[in-house]
Order: sequence, then structure tokens, then C-alpha cells
Amino acid sequence: MRRTAWAAALLLAASCEPARGVRNESLLATADDFFLRERYAEAAGHYEAFLSENSDTPRRAELLTRVGKCHLGAGAVDRAVASLDRALAAQPPAVVKVDATFRLGVARRMLGDVPKALEAFRATAAAPIGDRDGAGITSDELAYETAQAQFRAGDWNAGQAELAKVGASGPFGAKARARLGLKGFIVQIGAFADEGQARSAAAKVAEASVRLAPGSPPLHVVSVGPYARYENALAEAERLKASGFRDAFVLP
Repeated sequence: MRRTAWAAALLLAASCEPARGVRNESLLATADDFFLRERYAEAAGHYEAFLSENSDTPRRAELLTRVGKCHLGAGAVDRAVASLDRALAAQPPAVVKVDATFRLGVARRMLGDVPKALEAFRATAAAPIGDRDGAGITSDELAYETAQAQFRAGDWNAGQAELAKVGASGPFGAKARARLGLKGFIVQIGAFADEGQARSAAAKVAEASVRLAPGSPPLHVVSVGPYARYENALAEAERLKASGFRDAFVLP
């Protein structure tokens, strides 16, 4: 399993953390183990239990940030926002502040709070690159998330400019190239390396089209749209899911 950048940063930090006067340290060790195995809901519960017994820990902001990231990974976005807000209120050190700020931007974007998401991404971009590296935030991830927020804001030109910064061979490359060139919201039904499979899938949906997403290998994206409003695209995605196309989702 490929570890996330968050997990790599956690491993580095954990290897340098001696325990002094820590109560029930096994909770923290278990939380870290769940985090690294991407069992985020269980990790969050153990981090929160550890914090309840060690409310005076100097690592409070760092651990609240991990709780927020766990909730984000588990899809509990509202809870992620609450934890990350608490982390930022706890006067975190620079690296933790950058980490919490960026993940809060991702959560805000997922909730549709685009102005606050963009504010968070601008703050992340303005932070020293060493702090971003320490937080496991790559330039590709920052550009991709910023583009997503700009698209939601209706600024397609700025979003495409950010998307063009994402490296084609990196972990965000495939996601980025499926979105390159879009000027409106679409509902993606599937993406195929084989054009024949894409054409076959498109034939099952009225008004579906096949779009070539450049790259190596190129992808044949089957979608319907575009839609000027996100809400309209979301309604169509839900209709398609109810019709049996369970993987339908809105791009960008």
C-alpha cells in the first residue's frame, strides 16, 4: 500500500518523540498505527482519548491536526473542520500551522465554503517551502486543491492555470489531466485506457460523450454535460447513480 505524504511525515515525527510524563501512551501508539494503516475513524477515536487524558500535552495542536486529518480521511468533514480550528487556536508551531491550515482549506472546499478554502490555500502557498515539506504538502497537491476551489468559485481560467502546474507523473497527475480543459461542470461516468470500452459505456447513456484526456497512457473519459452550475451537475450525478451508474461523480 502506498503511504500518503501525511503518513510519511507522521512516521518521521514519531521516530523523534521521546515520552516524558505521558499518561496512557499506548493510546497514542495505537492511534499512530491506525493512522498509518488508513483506519482513520479508529485513529481519530484513539487520538481524542489520548488528548482527553493529556490535555496539557505540548503536542496538543499537532495531535488535534492529526484528529482533523483522520476525520477528513474518514469523510467526517464537519468534524475535521472543528478539530482543525481547535488546532489552529492552540498556537501551533510553524509546520503544524501550515499542515492544519491546508487541511482546513481542503475541508472547507469539500463543504462548499470556497472563499475560506481559497484563503487557506493562499496562506499555505505563502508559507516557507520547508514548512510545507515538513507538513507533507507537495506543490502538486497544493496546486490541485487550489484549482478545485477556483473551479467551484467559477474562475475557470485561474483553475486551469493551477491545474497545469501539477506534474503528470505524480500522484495527482491522473486526477489533474481528467480535468484539464474543462470550462464547466461535467458528470464523469467512467475513464478508460481502451477507447472501445469508453464508447461502449457512452452508448448506454443518452447525451454521453467521450473526451480524450492527454497523458501516458491517454484516458478516454465518458461524461455528460457541461453544466454551468455545480448544483445541476450534482443532481445529474445522483440521477445517474440511481440508474445504476454508481461511480458517477462531478468534475472538476
